[in-house]
Amino acid sequence: MKNLLAVLGLFFAFTLTSFAQDAHMILAKKEAESLLKVVDLNSNNQDIFLDLMIKKHEMLAKNPRDKKNIAAAIASKLEGLFTAEELAQVKSNKSLYKDLLH
Repeated sequence: MKNLLAVLGLFFAFTLTSFAQDAHMILAKKEAESLLKVVDLNSNNQDIFLDLMIKKHEMLAKNPRDKKNIAAAIASKLEGLFTAEELAQVKSNKSLYKDLLH
């Protein structure tokens, strides 16, 4: 009986983790779609951006009180990812830029 409960507990733990990862991926893809309407990124930078947004959502889920520090870290990463022109285009769209950081 104990083994059955342990197996069920592990099963549900993995299932919940899988759902959380899917939710982060969905949010990250929506942000990527919004970004691509403003900036044309190459395939490599799209992959890097998507990974960055997934990590952002994971960090926000784990540490919601640390939102300002996470936003500052994301802003720094975006500055390194985009060219000066691309960054200017993103920052000119204030709602998009805010969504990317928060």
